[in-house]
Amino acid sequence: MAINDRGRRGTAGFTLLELMTVLAIISTLAAIAIPAFVKYIRKSKTSEAVLNLATIASLQKAYRIDHGVYVGAKANPAQVPQPTKAGAWRKQTGWEKIGFRPEGQLNYQYEVQLTQSGFRAIARGDLDGDGVYSSYEITEKSDLVVEREIE
Repeated sequence: MAINDRGRRGTAGFTLLELMTVLAIISTLAAIAIPAFVKYIRKSKTSEAVLNLATIASLQKAYRIDHGVYVGAKANPAQVPQPTKAGAWRKQTGWEKIGFRPEGQLNYQYEVQLTQSGFRAIARGDLDGDGVYSSYEITEKSDLVVEREIE
């Protein structure tokens, strides 16, 4: 057997202390990175609500130019989608009139309420599953209002 400069046998490997140190470093980095990543993913899903509300507002304005009125539309999907189960769009009269048909699974529920001056389109979502809804609204003036964005 060959003996190295330190007088020990030539063995390759790591000591238990070295492995535990590496594991502690990786665990600390994961504890910091994973919650930040999850928050980033939730934040990126909010773009669905903002883009769809802008589309709804444009379609409402075009419908009003052609027909002289805005159109109300019931909440769709029927329930606010949960983080583990996205919602599916259903055909409904109000939405069909203005031509709004989002594709794919939805993270938000959409509704259009008529007001004295026009309309208010609302997107509700619960991306973190805590029962508290984030809400985005847009009006005929294209004013976007955000209530309780991602917690």
